Amino acid sequence: MRRTRQRAPGRGRRSPQRSGEPGRRLEREAPDRDGSSPGGDEEGGEAELPGQDLRLDLCEVPDRAYRAHYGQFCNPFLWFLQHEVYALPYEPILDGALAGAWRDGYRAVNERIGRAVVAAAGHTRPVALLQDYHLYVAAETIRAARPDSLLLHFTHIPWPAETTWQILPQGLRRGICTGLLANDIVGFQTERFATNFLQTVDAFVRDARVDPDG
Repeated sequence: MRRTRQRAPGRGRRSPQRSGEPGRRLEREAPDRDGSSPGGDEEGGEAELPGQDLRLDLCEVPDRAYRAHYGQFCNPFLWFLQHEVYALPYEPILDGALAGAWRDGYRAVNERIGRAVVAAAGHTRPVALLQDYHLYVAAETIRAARPDSLLLHFTHIPWPAETTWQILPQGLRRGICTGLLANDIVGFQTERFATNFLQTVDAFVRDARVDPDG
């Protein structure tokens, strides 16, 4: 898979979003790990997937929102929190910068991708498989626009016990939980992580009814 030409500064960043429309072309623009723009001006192209009824649409995301979403909230914060590598109670630092990254980065990018899913579905019923900790609240936007949507979310990292989430401000931890509850199906890697999620919802979403026996 080849990388497309680097985008000019200020023109925004793109996050991948699948479309249900048929096609065989695939584009990718890969960011550096710190969320900065890739270096150099590299000639790129479009990689084809022969025999695949698949196209990867790119959703335009403003650079500032992308950096707050990926470079401040997702990787330096959520990943560390959910893998429980912070030295509590000394970390993490929950300040105005993190609150801004949640509001102007994480939520903004999730809402934009959610709108892209709705647009891609057109007049058909939206069916979306949302992936991982980058998209915890995208389902809310899709559900609000299209209540008939079939939405599934799978988390590819651990979901810790509710005591870990307790360090977060109430609005943030509840926002993550209610965002996931907008899906029809929520999946986790292990039964323990699924149980932890149910207990987190039971602890922080006041009007939720949790039935551990299904």
